[in-house]
Amino acid sequence: MTIDNTSFFSYIYSSWLTKYLWKAYRKGITLDEVPDISALDSSSCNIQKFENLWNEELRHRGPTSASLPLVAWRFVRFRVLTSCILNAASQIISFILQTIFLRKLLEYSEGSESYFFNGMHWVIYIVAFDLLQMTLSTWSDIMNQRTALRLKSACLSLLFKKVVNLNSVTHKNTDELLSMLSRDGHKIYEAVKYGTSIVNGPVVTVCALICISLWLSPSALLGIVIFLSFYVIQYWLVHLIDYCKSSANEFTRIRIKKTVSALKSIRLIKINGWEQHFVQNITNVRSRESKWLWKLSYVNSLNSSIAHAIPIIAIIAIFFMHFSMTRDLTASVAFPICVVVIVQMQSVFMSMKSSLSRLRDSLITFNKIKGGLLLEDTSCHVSKPYEASQAVAIVNGTFVHDKFKKQNYDSENAEDEKKNNFASIDSVTEPEKEKLTDQPTFQPKRIEILSSITFKAKKGQLIGICGRANSGKSSLLLAALGQIKMTNGQLMRQGSCAYVGQKAWLSNTTIRENILFEEAYDAKRYYEAQVVCKLRQDIKRLPDGDETEIGETGVEIPEALRQKIALARAFYADRDIYFLDDPLSSMENSVAQEIFEDLIIRALGEKTILFVTHDLEYLDRCDYMYIMRDRRIAEHGRHKELMRLGREYAAMVRTAIDAEGDYANEFSDSQDDNSEKETEDLKAKENRKASLNNGVNTDNESRKSNSSFIDGDEDNVEPREITAMTYYTYVKSLGGFVLLFPIILVYVIYASIGVLSLLRLTWWIEAINDTEKENSFSFYKNWYGSCFFLVVLGCVVQSFVVQFATTRIADNIHYNLLNKILNAPIKFFDAASTGRIKNLLLQDLDNVSLSLPSKLDNTLRYMVVGFMAFFVLMSTIPWFTNYVVFCSILFFFVGKIYRASQKNLIRLENMVRLATKNFLQNSIQGLSTIRTFKKENDLLSKFQDLMDHNSACIFIKGVSEKWLSIRLQILTTTCIFVAASSIVTMKGEISPAIAGLTFVFILQVPNIIEMNIRYFSKTEIGFVSVKNICDYLQALVHERDDKPASLNPDLEWPATGSIDFEKVHMTLGYDARFMLSNATFSIMDSEKIGLLARKELDKSAFVEAIYRLNELAEGKISIDNVDISKIDLKLLRNRISIIPKTPVFYGTVRFFLDPTKLHSDADIWHALERVHLKDKISAVASQLHYTIDRKIFSTSEKQRLFLAKAFLCQNKILLIEEIVNPDFEASGLVNQVIEKEFSNSTVVTITSRTRTALSCDRVLVIDSGRVLEFDTPSMLMADQHSNLRKIIEEEDAAKKRRTSIQKL
Repeated sequence: MTIDNTSFFSYIYSSWLTKYLWKAYRKGITLDEVPDISALDSSSCNIQKFENLWNEELRHRGPTSASLPLVAWRFVRFRVLTSCILNAASQIISFILQTIFLRKLLEYSEGSESYFFNGMHWVIYIVAFDLLQMTLSTWSDIMNQRTALRLKSACLSLLFKKVVNLNSVTHKNTDELLSMLSRDGHKIYEAVKYGTSIVNGPVVTVCALICISLWLSPSALLGIVIFLSFYVIQYWLVHLIDYCKSSANEFTRIRIKKTVSALKSIRLIKINGWEQHFVQNITNVRSRESKWLWKLSYVNSLNSSIAHAIPIIAIIAIFFMHFSMTRDLTASVAFPICVVVIVQMQSVFMSMKSSLSRLRDSLITFNKIKGGLLLEDTSCHVSKPYEASQAVAIVNGTFVHDKFKKQNYDSENAEDEKKNNFASIDSVTEPEKEKLTDQPTFQPKRIEILSSITFKAKKGQLIGICGRANSGKSSLLLAALGQIKMTNGQLMRQGSCAYVGQKAWLSNTTIRENILFEEAYDAKRYYEAQVVCKLRQDIKRLPDGDETEIGETGVEIPEALRQKIALARAFYADRDIYFLDDPLSSMENSVAQEIFEDLIIRALGEKTILFVTHDLEYLDRCDYMYIMRDRRIAEHGRHKELMRLGREYAAMVRTAIDAEGDYANEFSDSQDDNSEKETEDLKAKENRKASLNNGVNTDNESRKSNSSFIDGDEDNVEPREITAMTYYTYVKSLGGFVLLFPIILVYVIYASIGVLSLLRLTWWIEAINDTEKENSFSFYKNWYGSCFFLVVLGCVVQSFVVQFATTRIADNIHYNLLNKILNAPIKFFDAASTGRIKNLLLQDLDNVSLSLPSKLDNTLRYMVVGFMAFFVLMSTIPWFTNYVVFCSILFFFVGKIYRASQKNLIRLENMVRLATKNFLQNSIQGLSTIRTFKKENDLLSKFQDLMDHNSACIFIKGVSEKWLSIRLQILTTTCIFVAASSIVTMKGEISPAIAGLTFVFILQVPNIIEMNIRYFSKTEIGFVSVKNICDYLQALVHERDDKPASLNPDLEWPATGSIDFEKVHMTLGYDARFMLSNATFSIMDSEKIGLLARKELDKSAFVEAIYRLNELAEGKISIDNVDISKIDLKLLRNRISIIPKTPVFYGTVRFFLDPTKLHSDADIWHALERVHLKDKISAVASQLHYTIDRKIFSTSEKQRLFLAKAFLCQNKILLIEEIVNPDFEASGLVNQVIEKEFSNSTVVTITSRTRTALSCDRVLVIDSGRVLEFDTPSMLMADQHSNLRKIIEEEDAAKKRRTSIQKL
């Protein structure tokens, strides 16, 4: 181990890390090259000790009174106390250096003694104590980091161990668990890492009070009081910040809801030409959000400005009050006090404030984790059956689960969840969090999920379980597995178990590892598993065969293939009892039947199988059946027995048979189509992802300019280089360099006020000791007092400038980005990840609005202060300039290495964080499967390995910060030595006041430079969000600019509504597969066409083509003999009406029906009357000005609103996208309206139902983008080879099969 084998000084000064940082700077390091953490810091080493302490706490105080923070304190107290002692010693040594030794050096400069070595030995003391202080401080920091890692890994490992031993977490929010096991864990780390610095504030304050009391008049203590009072005021400022943040988040929630709604309905928005209306609506919400962000930014900036100004204000108050009592003051007294207040007190109190905040957050985290550790294990006792022939038996069982109502909520976690999920928005302020800290995180409410269950399954039987939706089928399987809490009855089971859920669970590994599932490899059984589960062909089509990685970081595979892999895993495990929860529902009928025969009937013929299914053909093959209703067993028996009873099962069979074939099979058909489509698209998706990640587009030429960001992963961990164009775009959003330079000038003036106040003090002290300037004493006193008001005014002005600039930039960027995205071509939405777009409009924009301004503010502040400090040093000791330049070059080089290595380390940390997040999410989803297969210990070992990798990345990143700090402080120590030596050597040439002023700035140099490098690095990382936005702003073009109009048709166009497709080829937009391939057909005017398609892609192809949502690759579409590709998009889309499958409403009734205000209210009421909605709208108080709420309208009424819109437009072409699960009576009303009001219009009904298609004048059959046939229904039915006839015959055959089952 690298850290364990290093020497003490290499350990303290982080010398062992240099080679890693140098390598990271030169060519980067990989995760495998990161040094492992010490075995003493590993999860496996610490979990046992922490678990013992927790169990002991539970035994002594009980679950209710047990304190997890107290357990954590016992776990770390020795190391924490040691660190506190080292911290306190470090601060005392620093105080001695800055007061006693510095005063002695300045007294030597003031005095008449000229012996050189009397001054140099104080220089040596200063340097030695500075190095000793640095050693103790670094020792304490590294000890804190290792202690924090131990506590974090132990706490989270114990929580994960508890979670994996639960049967399920349905009663506990999954996001909450993920938060506790990831983000909340880091709060524990930060609390321990920074928590010990709370001792520094009291220690330094006591020392400062003693020093000022002894050296100055008592009235000077007022300055310390003012200094401490600020932190009380800051407490209220933090509450005000939380209030502004909470208020802004209310509007953020609305904005994100509207934005997500727009993205989901982007096709319908473009069809109706609503882009600018949505942009304006969302921008209006953003403007209200900006008002609160304006206040938030102002208070934030004001808080930061005062925090940096309060030491200067305190110094002004100290010496102004002192001079009010006496004129006795020397440089050897004044400047050591300045150093203590400006350098030491400011530093320790800022770190103390941060520590208290982190400790408070950790208490909330511990409270949440305690709730997780106290979750009740719902496992029920499983005994052996009384009869040897039984495999599973439940006798009079009642099963429940506890639904937990959330009582506590962490606002910071809510902010994190908002960025990843767009739903959880922070609405809890910090005071409310404190009130909730001592409350239980979850309160249970018991819900009965299965009642009076008596169930038996004999060995070797195939038991069928069926019932209607939510009848308790899946719950019965979990109950038989012992994974639901049982309050009454008895559960008996004999034999090992395997489980396949209704939605297959797979781990994020290779297919091979998923099938083996930690079992020994058996080649024969492995091959057999692939054969009986029909996996061979699927595996051959995958990029790397069975070594293909699947899941979050691998290939996306269809649900049908996931179920096959899950079944293969269950078969390979060779268990005694198989629990199968409808695993064949997502597969094609033919494949499902083959798997049923080969796997369930033959391969598992001797096993006990509990099989949940809704398919009557499978139930007929079962040895015995249980029918569920209202979470009870309604009846049980064999098929013939249940049919003779004529109850629940018989009713289900009759309902299925009596239903129309095309409606009854619609759901399963669509599933099969989707499964088939997903399988076909698998390779295309992989090729597309690979080409995009490489920055190469293999599809069409128009998208070659788009970079890989178009389909970037929202969890991408690769660093991005920030170009000059990114900074230029940011400045341009402000208003250009014309506004940038005044802002920088404000920072310079504000920093100059602080320097001026110290210069005034220097001149004042010289005036006291100079009898010629004694008359100027009052003048200097008044000037010095005026600095107080100048500093306060500077804080107010600078804060206003910051909020003005940042709010203006964020608003401009938001408007430009939103406008670009909503007006982008539809191919952008096909190719781009929806999650990435959401992250762009929330997370990246949030960073630009809140996070980046704070970083940029501090970067500018420290840069200006740094330049001022170097300017003063070079002014006071001119020859010192050369050494300052030399040190600046070294500072730059060290900072360059640090920043480059930090990017590499952050990338590695993000990689491990993402892997841990995916692992946790995947594990929690599969708890039922994991428990059934007895893999809890394997899962815990994997989690601990991930925790150790995460700890290694965090540790090396934390130590790298100390590496930078140490090297900067060593360079500064050399500066101190040179400056102090100069004061001794040049005694008489440099006044004591100037020498004291020099030390004030020299001792600030380490902090100034370190903060400059850190904030510059943070700002550079923060500009990644600006870079992401800039990439979109530069790459996206307006949809209408893609292909500008070259033809302006007549105002009456289209007059007849005829449509002609001529050899039309149209691709998906994101790959080369055709949505339409060589489509050629003609639709006459006023004709009613039924477009019959079973696949969703085929259904949407016609709409996308005629609305030009996707431009054609080849061919031509004409309406009334006019090529639509030459017509303005907005005009084209306004001349075609549509009734969409998923209606989206916007604005009031009047605005929705007539956004251009071309019609009178009477016309609108007439249109509503024609579609039978006048009474509905009249009953609403605001009538036509009622803001449409989709919830109050039925499916038919939604359609009829669009019909009313089409009636007002009087367009000659109407498209109807058929909805799923229609209300037949209401749909009949819609059809009547269409037949009566649109008899002279061309109507194209896009449907998957043969009955709907047969009612039209002609039927257009499309499959896989190809036009199969187009003719009248009678002609197609008369043709023996007609596809329409074959479809109807298949539906009739399926209906006959169900009828035969009923007769059995």
